[in-house]
Amino acid sequence: MIRDIPGATSLSTSLAAVYGVMVPPRNLTVERELRMLLPPAAQWIVSRFSSTADASLQDRTESYREQMVDWRNPFDGAGVTAAWIACTGAAYMLGPIRDREVCQSISDETGIATLSATGAILVALQGMGCESVALVSPYPDWLTELSVGYWTAAGINVRTCIRVAAPGSESPYDVRTHHILDAMPSFVGSEDVPILFTGTGMATIEVMAKLSTSAAVLSSNLCGAWWLLTGQGHLAASA
Repeated sequence: MIRDIPGATSLSTSLAAVYGVMVPPRNLTVERELRMLLPPAAQWIVSRFSSTADASLQDRTESYREQMVDWRNPFDGAGVTAAWIACTGAAYMLGPIRDREVCQSISDETGIATLSATGAILVALQGMGCESVALVSPYPDWLTELSVGYWTAAGINVRTCIRVAAPGSESPYDVRTHHILDAMPSFVGSEDVPILFTGTGMATIEVMAKLSTSAAVLSSNLCGAWWLLTGQGHLAASA
């Protein structure tokens, strides 16, 4: 999957590279999927945003956004060479311009090339020459609308948006493979419009393996792993 994205032929598996990954407390999907996406030689450490257990999804996401803006460098002293903020919701709240500014500020202040989940997706889309996507969202309506607005403002046309959810839940963490496949039984995409599974907390690797489509298929975690491995982050952060 990673090899289909431009630049992936130069994957870096150097033992000198240490990757930092920042995730929400309840998100276990990122670590599970990175174990499958990153090579065994890759070194990476995880830190988590702080959160109140009984807070709503919107309140938690707003808190993660504030913690991005008020970055405290959880990877200080760990020898991290690139950091990926694996929380799409917080970046969607920021919008593409502010998202890039915040990540650039973190990169400048810490000396660690840093990019958000949405930033890594955007770099991948630009590298593939894509101007449109078919978006698959595990979010409630308010956050799905923010995600569509983010991509539109970033110059990416959202051709269609498919909302997926587990029955009785608004949490992306509860979405399973069959929920996604059931939501898009007749959707096969097209070669010029990639399918984008947004949300680092939604498990997608099994879905991508089972989905029958002629379109390129991307996910938040796939793009994040690619960005870390190819060294594209160092280029994007200094641009």
